[in-house]
Amino acid sequence: MNKLTVALPPRLTEDEIAAKNAEHERLQSEWLAAKNSAAAELEKRVRGIPSARFLGASPKPWKGGLMHGVPGVGKTHEAICRLLSTPAGVFMPARELVETARDVEFDREEKLAGLRFERAYVAAHLVLDDLGTRRPTEFAVDAVSALIEHRWDCALETIVTTNLNPDALAEVWGDRVLSRMFGFGPIQKLEGKDRRRG
Repeated sequence: MNKLTVALPPRLTEDEIAAKNAEHERLQSEWLAAKNSAAAELEKRVRGIPSARFLGASPKPWKGGLMHGVPGVGKTHEAICRLLSTPAGVFMPARELVETARDVEFDREEKLAGLRFERAYVAAHLVLDDLGTRRPTEFAVDAVSALIEHRWDCALETIVTTNLNPDALAEVWGDRVLSRMFGFGPIQKLEGKDRRRG
């Protein structure tokens, strides 16, 4: 009876083994770099901080609260400066919050928009930018109220910027929402003229 013989592969030399290990480490390193780069890009998009106009912004110590003033006085710029001092803060325009909340309700949001919406609820630091002057719909009030109340209940740091003064804000959005906003920190009025007009 003939025995089955199996041809063994040739044994590698020490140099060949070292070369294969080096190649494996190089490929693994490239894969990790690509993975980390993709994760960093996603993190940047989820945070939503508009970088093009704020490249020269210098980080400032975080101080939550309600920030109001006339259009163009620098509320958004000031809020982003503070947001840049935190490693994982989120920037969310109030208009985008309402639009995404509506899309979530009707199951039509994009994956990234849904992720940003979720992060706005749980982020350690959030800027809710430009709470609008137009009288909001009942849905908009519900969406903003839900976010504000959740962050208040969880003691999550929040900055709200608006063109409205506190009295007008209460008239548009209601005393309950305004009361929660006051709880995030001091009311800050930014003085000056519209810088966009030079």
